[in-house]
Amino acid sequence: MGVPLTASSASASTFKQERWRLVDDDYARTKILRIAQERYRGWKSTLSATFKAYKDDHKKLLQNRPEELDPEEWEGMIKYFKTDDFQTDPETQEEPNDLQLLALAYCPNGQWIDTEKERVYDEAKKRIAEIEAEECRLLSAEEQDEIYQSIVGSKPNYVRGRGYMAKPPTFAERVRDEVSCEIQTLKKKLEEERAEREAERVVERAEREAERVKRKEERVADRAESDARLEALRRGVHGNICQSISGIQTC
Repeated sequence: MGVPLTASSASASTFKQERWRLVDDDYARTKILRIAQERYRGWKSTLSATFKAYKDDHKKLLQNRPEELDPEEWEGMIKYFKTDDFQTDPETQEEPNDLQLLALAYCPNGQWIDTEKERVYDEAKKRIAEIEAEECRLLSAEEQDEIYQSIVGSKPNYVRGRGYMAKPPTFAERVRDEVSCEIQTLKKKLEEERAEREAERVVERAEREAERVKRKEERVADRAESDARLEALRRGVHGNICQSISGIQTC
């Protein structure tokens, strides 16, 4: 059911937008990034716990796929969780960071299965290399995670069909989308009605023009008929006069 467009609802929507609008400064961006990182780590922990709960039964693993993951993504995560890299990095003996997790999940055999994830990975690696070259030092895992999160937009949630880093629509966004959809439907309906009215006007104009032409043709025909009758009458009168004159002369 659509949401009616009224002045009160529009003003309330504007008020809510203004009320919850964040100041775009370093503090706000840092705060949002930290919250996103915490939730993202919690999300990874939830996936890991799901795997560990059913790791001995592949069928149950597939049946208990987290709803925010597509089957292909969950299969990739399962393959990663079954590797030694899931526990620790063999060189550093540390848990892999977000960028390494991305590569392990979407490039398990050295071949990327998602071009968008490959683009994000390459961009993050390039930016990390540039910063390390500028500062002449290696970035920590946390710093690399911050760069990775900044590229994907600090959106830890998932929308099916868009990837696990996409942000699902909020209630307000869904309402706006519904209203927008309803407006577009009304616009389309109005355009169709306008086109129908225009078509009706064209037909009416054509009918009026045809009627005008018909009346003109009838007037021309009536005038021609009148002229013919007058001409016949004139000839009749002229003939009678001639006959009368001829009779008088004979007498």
